[in-house]
Amino acid sequence: MWFPAFDAWGYTYGWKVVVLAHSSCSPWARPWLSASTVLWGGVTVGSCETWRKNAISAITALHPSVVIPVGTVADTDASKSASPSQLATAISGLVTSLKASRLTPLLLRPIPNFLLASSPTTCFSAHANNLTSCEVTNSQAATTKIVQGYITAAASSHTTLIPTQSLFCGPKYCPIFVKVGTTTYIVYEDGYHMSHQYSQILGAALGPLLNAVLPMKP
Repeated sequence: MWFPAFDAWGYTYGWKVVVLAHSSCSPWARPWLSASTVLWGGVTVGSCETWRKNAISAITALHPSVVIPVGTVADTDASKSASPSQLATAISGLVTSLKASRLTPLLLRPIPNFLLASSPTTCFSAHANNLTSCEVTNSQAATTKIVQGYITAAASSHTTLIPTQSLFCGPKYCPIFVKVGTTTYIVYEDGYHMSHQYSQILGAALGPLLNAVLPMKP
């Protein structure tokens, strides 16, 4: 979901962006789930771990200027989901291993989670006269376990955490609709992803955040 934003940023500032992604597979290990656990889309934790190790090997061979791991916690169901401390340990372990391979990891603060995982329109139909009922507040966005996991991991591993909440949230709410110029954009695709169109327009706003922390281009 971040690729359109990074693509626009890379085009503007002269960076080559390489994306390695697999549906339902996180960049960090998930030892709280057994290898046979089936995730969304039918992929298993074991096959994800194989992909993850191959992806890290490919990244190490490329030796990019910076690596930005992005993932979510939408594993299977609440009973199998990770705790904030488990997430923090997993993310910290990943960035520590990247540093050991002489790579430079940066962490991107996760986007706010939408209240309904299906789609914003599901909430609209139930709250047509009060759309703020479908929005998360600034404080709610800051206290989700994926955000807390990233914050803790960044601190414990001494890794830069790029702030992104201002790209999604105002003083009080994280709106579902954002107006840019004369066009109104829907921010979320579902409970865990922003929309493709909103990601595209974030390139300009993402640039200053990235440029402030990225190493000098070789």
